[in-house]
Amino acid sequence: MTANREAISGISLAEYVAALSDDGATVVPGADGTYWRSAERLSLERLPTRCLDEPSQDEVRNALRRTRTAVATYNRHADASHPQNAWLYLCQNQDYRVENLESAARRDVRRALREFRFEMVDISRLLQDGAAAFCETRSRLGLSDGVPEAFQKHFRRFLDKPDSQIIAAWRDGEESGPCLAAFMSVSIVERWVTIAAYSRTAYLRYCPNNGLLHYAMEHFLTQHKLQGLDYGLSSIQEVGKADTLHRFKVRMGFEAIPVHRAFVFHPLLRPLVNPLTLWGLRTCARVHPSSRRLRKAAGLLAAHLGRHEPPTTHHGDQHDTGNAHDGPAKHE
Repeated sequence: MTANREAISGISLAEYVAALSDDGATVVPGADGTYWRSAERLSLERLPTRCLDEPSQDEVRNALRRTRTAVATYNRHADASHPQNAWLYLCQNQDYRVENLESAARRDVRRALREFRFEMVDISRLLQDGAAAFCETRSRLGLSDGVPEAFQKHFRRFLDKPDSQIIAAWRDGEESGPCLAAFMSVSIVERWVTIAAYSRTAYLRYCPNNGLLHYAMEHFLTQHKLQGLDYGLSSIQEVGKADTLHRFKVRMGFEAIPVHRAFVFHPLLRPLVNPLTLWGLRTCARVHPSSRRLRKAAGLLAAHLGRHEPPTTHHGDQHDTGNAHDGPAKHE
């Protein structure tokens, strides 16, 4: 870990937003230094996702009108009138040490450190060796974009971007040479580090994601004293491993902050926001389980109607999950 602090300070939110605009995203300013970004086709999200202040109705309506999107989402503090339907995972412990984790997490980190070699690599090296980890992760999530073309399209956008870095977990000693068993994409904006992990299925038993998180927390928080790590939100999709992923993040030292994910629909869509539409979306998602858009639409509507339960923590000793978010600043 030889990089100096200046080299990893990242970029400002305004610079990040400008880069999003250069990539073709529609971005409009919000209140108090926030921005609204067209996240996917017909959807809009507020940045940064860590902002939990309530926007005005006029601000949300203006963002919907200017971006011509169908639904806007933002996060706010959960309360009696706005019940929790998600978790926000943050870690700001600049004194992180593996010795302070609970025993199961310490064991998994140390196993990863024995089995893998961790280092920073550039995007060009990732594009050469990282497709398998990306594709297998997306396939484990039951998504249809686990193909090399999607990997190349997603990560080529990272080329020459000063906020982006990659942490690699190499498995040495393989017959064909070192294998990229897992990697973590890193985006540094306003001294906050947003992360997403991808891993090969065959190596999950060696806990590569635990090792990647340990490297990131030690490097960015303990050594370089950046403000915090952002591991995103719990998924609104109805996935079977949500509780396991929740336990994994909490065990690795992340604070799980209860939040309410609010969804504001375009006026023309509001007649369709009802339980019958939710039933239809869930039925279609069961028929087409690899359709990420159907699963997300069903989860979004369920959360809005109060029919989505956030993950819970149960007792049990689980290893690394291998799940991951779909890249920085995207929360499914």
